Order: sequence, then structure tokens, then C-alpha cells
Amino acid sequence: MDKPKKSKFKLQREGLKAKYGARQVYRWLGYADGDNEKALVDFINTIATRLNILPSYFYTIAIGEGLGHKYLDLDKSFDAKGNLRTDKRMSGLVHFGVDDFGDDYSRVKKYLPSDYNEGDEFEAIKGHRPDDFGRKVVNTAFFKDLESGLEGFGAILKHRRDLFLAHSKAFNYPKPNEDQMAFWNYCYYQGEGRAKRYLQHNKGLNYSNPAPENMKEIKQLALERLATWRYVQMNNLFD
Repeated sequence: MDKPKKSKFKLQREGLKAKYGARQVYRWLGYADGDNEKALVDFINTIATRLNILPSYFYTIAIGEGLGHKYLDLDKSFDAKGNLRTDKRMSGLVHFGVDDFGDDYSRVKKYLPSDYNEGDEFEAIKGHRPDDFGRKVVNTAFFKDLESGLEGFGAILKHRRDLFLAHSKAFNYPKPNEDQMAFWNYCYYQGEGRAKRYLQHNKGLNYSNPAPENMKEIKQLALERLATWRYVQMNNLFD
């Protein structure tokens, strides 16, 4: 009996997994491939383009940081007609992984629209996240709706990208290619201090080099995001 043929999508994921040495390539196309999710695609195309971030990359990181399984997987995030709700209050900690947005706002305000203000688009609030010692109090945020949350998330992603580029230049590294940019941007998104030390320790932009012990898991996550981004990109969901 002939074996069933593998789908185009499975073949794409297997190829990217092998190419990048990623543990897995996530099947995240489904969060943006339907007419009922058009509002999300439109927001991402607009915000990412304004920030000069590839919309497919913007989407991939946002989905992985909680927007997917913490929001878009929930039936209550869709209205009676099955369309994505965009008016719900969003958690910076849970839905976007911007745990410290309340503290970061002053640093990233320059990346936000001029009318994006505390008290209107977001409310700074104390929250808790697990850390190596139990629970850490963070000054996070609640965003008034999906668009405000995506704007805040995008500002953090752009800020971390600019930090990576500044540090890379200071270390006299060459200009990053797209894959290197995607990998290191995610490392910086996970924590700019340790990412800078990792970048310096790496003595270049080649992410295949062994990572320090405290960055091994971040490296694996960054490779997964890199490979998944390429999977999203090749299926043309975004501008």
C-alpha cells in the first residue's frame, strides 16, 4: 500500500526544521489565514510597516509570546458571527510578553504614534511573573484593545532591534543578514542585558556557535521563531 503523500505545509516545516536545526516549526498560519481574522492581519500590516519590521516576523513573535494560545485560541475572543473581536482589554504580560511595559514606556514612546498615551491606550499595573526564585513583581500594562496592544508590542520589538544593531556595530560586527536579524532580535526581546552579553561572547553574528549555559534555551527558542517565521513568510499571509 502506498504511503500517503505529505502535505506541502508539512514538507515546508520539515525542511525548515532541518535547515535551522530547530526543535520544531510551529503551525501558526491558522491564526491569520481566514476572513474572520482579517482585522488582525490589517493591524499587523499597518503597524509593522510603520516600524519597518516585516509583518510576517512581527506576527510570528506576537503569536509565540501569547497572542496565539492565550487569546486567539479562545472562543470568547470571537463575536457571534465568528469574527475576531478587537475591542477586548489585553494583558501585556499574558498576551504579548511585554512584562515590563509600564517601566519600558518612557524608553519606547518614540516608536509609538504621537497620540498613544498612558491612561488612554494602556494602564500601567503591577503584575507577577514566575522567575528562578518564585514570583517577581513587574510593572506591566493592560492595553485597551487589540490595536493598542499590538502597538505596544511593536514598540518593544523595534526598541530591542535597535539595541541589537547598536551593540553589534559597537562590537565591529558586519551588517546582519535577514536570518541573523531575526535570531538576535528575538534574543534581545527576551532580555536585552543577557542578549548583549551573549552577542559579545559569540564574537560575531553566527548563531550556530555554542551558546553560554544561561542562553541555551533562549537560543533554541530563537531558532524555532526564525524557522517558523520563514514558514509564515513563504505562505504569503502578509504584505
